[in-house]
Amino acid sequence: LKKIWIIPVLVFFLGFPLASAHPFLLDSDPAQGQNVSAGTTQIITYYSEAVEI
Repeated sequence: LKKIWIIPVLVFFLGFPLASAHPFLLDSDPAQGQNVSAGTTQIITYYSEAVEI
């Protein structure tokens, strides 16, 4: 009886492609963990794809 459930579960998980809805942070300036002065006025971030605001 347990073997009957294996096929629908595999079809469910393998039948749907994985969704990636958010871009990944690739780099930043200043870098992560870097100490910056109190007067820092700009942070630049680089993402894996275009970001819509």
